[in-house]
Amino acid sequence: MISVNRELENYPAIKRKVNELDSKGLFKYVEVKKWFENVENFGTPEGHGWGVKAHKIIGENLSSIILKDYMKDIK
Repeated sequence: MISVNRELENYPAIKRKVNELDSKGLFKYVEVKKWFENVENFGTPEGHGWGVKAHKIIGENLSSIILKDYMKDIK
């Protein structure tokens, strides 16, 4: 699970459950804000928060996390 621009903060009950499930290893929560530090203009012309540039950043970073976890599990 990823959180867009810390929006999870707006839903404390969901945030608590996410943290609980993450701490139990039932899924992985990833805060992506740091991936966008010093990155500008990653929205769309229509005003969506994430455009092509943002999805590329998310894809590259998530694929690294997924691959790392996958490689750990198959060893």
